[in-house]
Amino acid sequence: MTGRHHFAAFDMIKRAIITYLAGFWNAFSGEKKFVILTTEANSSMSDVHNRMPVLLQEKEIEEWMEDDVFMELALKRIPPYLLSREAIASKSL
Repeated sequence: MTGRHHFAAFDMIKRAIITYLAGFWNAFSGEKKFVILTTEANSSMSDVHNRMPVLLQEKEIEEWMEDDVFMELALKRIPPYLLSREAIASKSL
């Protein structure tokens, strides 16, 4: 059995900030394996690396899991701008 999946990453700075990452999973040789999908980095990430995860909003998770048209759009769109650690910390105060 194979399928699409999303992964949530947590950054604990006074509150949970959840980032949803698009991915695929499959059972292979009796083990569940997964891959997190990446895309070309946007300007908030390009100084660090030329790739970044395909990001989803919480409201997009069901569409990612069920809708092939949405999946193609999500893979081709420009990723959202990511806040720096300093910007996150200042919003948490």
